[in-house]
Amino acid sequence: MVKTLQIKLWHLVGGVALILVIFYLLIVKVNPTLPPDYSQQKREIDSLKLVVKNYELEQLALNDSIKKYENNVVILNTKLDSIDTQINKVRRYYDNKIKNITSLSPTQLGEFFSERYK
Repeated sequence: MVKTLQIKLWHLVGGVALILVIFYLLIVKVNPTLPPDYSQQKREIDSLKLVVKNYELEQLALNDSIKKYENNVVILNTKLDSIDTQINKVRRYYDNKIKNITSLSPTQLGEFFSERYK
C-alpha cells in the first residue's frame, strides 16, 4: 500500500512563505544590525564648522579693512579735486598775465618773470 500525499499549490506557496518569514525573523531578530557609527563624521563636521567660523571672522576683518581703504580713497579724491581746482586757478591767473604781457614795460616784465619763477 503506497500512500500518496496530495498538496494543493496554495498550501505549498503558503508553507514556503511561512518558512521564509520564520527564517527572516530568526536571522534578523537574533543578529540585529548595529546602527552606523557617525561619531567620526560628527567630529569632522564640528571641525569644519570651526574652520568656517574662523573664515567668517577673517572675512569681517577684511570687510572692515576694505571700508577703511574706501574712506581713504574718498578723502584722497577730495584732496585731488581741491588741488586740481587750485591748479586751474593758478593756470588761469598766469594765462591772463601772459595775455597782458605785450602791454608791460621792461621793468614790469622783469617783475613778472621774477615773481613767476620764484
